[in-house]
Amino acid sequence: AELYAIVNQGRYDDTARYVSNEDEMLEAVAETPGALGFVSASLLPKVRETASVRVLSVRSLALFAGKAVFETEDNRKLGFLTEAQFKDIFTGKVHNWRELGGIDLPVAPVTYAPASPAGREFRDLFFPETETAPLAGRTVKNREELVAALTGTPGAVAPGNYFLLFSRPELGVIEVQRHEVSQNLTLNFLIEPPSKSSKAGGISTIIGNTLFMILLTLIFAAPLGIGAGVFFVEYAKQGRLVSMLRFFTETLAGIPSIIYGLFGYILFRLILGALGMKEGLLAAGLTLTIMILPTIIRTTEEALKAVPRSYREESLALGATLWQTVRRVILPAASPGILTGIILGVGRAVGETAAVLFPAAPPPGLCLIRVSTLRCSPSPPGCWRSISTSSSGKAAATRGPFSRPSPPPPCW
Repeated sequence: AELYAIVNQGRYDDTARYVSNEDEMLEAVAETPGALGFVSASLLPKVRETASVRVLSVRSLALFAGKAVFETEDNRKLGFLTEAQFKDIFTGKVHNWRELGGIDLPVAPVTYAPASPAGREFRDLFFPETETAPLAGRTVKNREELVAALTGTPGAVAPGNYFLLFSRPELGVIEVQRHEVSQNLTLNFLIEPPSKSSKAGGISTIIGNTLFMILLTLIFAAPLGIGAGVFFVEYAKQGRLVSMLRFFTETLAGIPSIIYGLFGYILFRLILGALGMKEGLLAAGLTLTIMILPTIIRTTEEALKAVPRSYREESLALGATLWQTVRRVILPAASPGILTGIILGVGRAVGETAAVLFPAAPPPGLCLIRVSTLRCSPSPPGCWRSISTSSSGKAAATRGPFSRPSPPPPCW
């Protein structure tokens, strides 16, 4: 199998660097940040010994089969293959497509000769332990024989180059789910931003936005929660009104986050948004503040009640005012319990989605890019509304001060 790349030679010459041999190629890639080079498989052991160079495999193989393999029979149709099923085909362990979820048709594997480039690539990827040992089925020498075997033999299946799809549309491609195990939690995974719709890259912007949201929430929630707890215990006259306020506070702690999200959207985005509040992250932070306030207030009260009464009496007996007693004696003594309540509140805020998703969603009338998977027409002047409220809200919710701006999606 051969893989061709078509480039603009003039533009390529402006950015490419030419070397005389593969050793010089390896040295240039190791010394130049962001460099990319092509080497043969024989140099891979030496490449893997170089700490600053990583091997990226270029693969161009697909699993082709005749149209008969994809037919439907008795409500059975071939879907995808696992890597184990894929290997069973070419090792002779599977003899009928019905064993793989397809129709009643014999399996006829076809492979390239072990000495051919495509045969070596196929074995290196899936059967490195077989070296040059023959696999199950028929062996062909070139692409013409491969196509003839696939089109002339019912149930035939063979690995081939993806470019066969352009020249032989009568062939079908079988999806193979191949799982590669590697170390995922690396430094690059933590410091790189997501890419390809979060299918690749790292989580740096996600971590940054989470920390920013926690900080924004604590700026509002910590002073209000601690202040309310101090007021209920130290200043308020214990009576029916205080008992009602405590009851309402405990009730708020049991409300689902979706209710907080809808409340935050209505209050901060619709009502206050009409008065000039346009920042979605601020609305999400205020919503989380309301959600974790009951936890902080209640734990602060219990922490203050746990402080011995003698602390208060001795401080007041020395001539300190009530505020001085609270600030210099009671709060330091109750700080471990108060800190525990703040941590519990932050733990709840970090794990919530709806409470952030709805308040951070764009308000009605916001100009968004119109995206359609069915067709694309020229955009008229003015703004389009998003075709999906939930998707647009989620996109806005994940956008934060640590996110990189994304270009508009292309029309296809």
